[in-house]
Amino acid sequence: MMPAITTLTLARWLGPWADSKRAPDVAITDDNLDGMRVRVFRRSPTTIP
Repeated sequence: MMPAITTLTLARWLGPWADSKRAPDVAITDDNLDGMRVRVFRRSPTTIP
């Protein structure tokens, strides 16, 4: 069972009210899984200043 704060944080990013400008940067790729198109979201690689 996920802690309540984790669930609320997830709902904030996934809900229809989510502000896309505040969303974290992620790497998005489209892939094929057993003939079904899927979108894969991964953490973006961090850059070293």
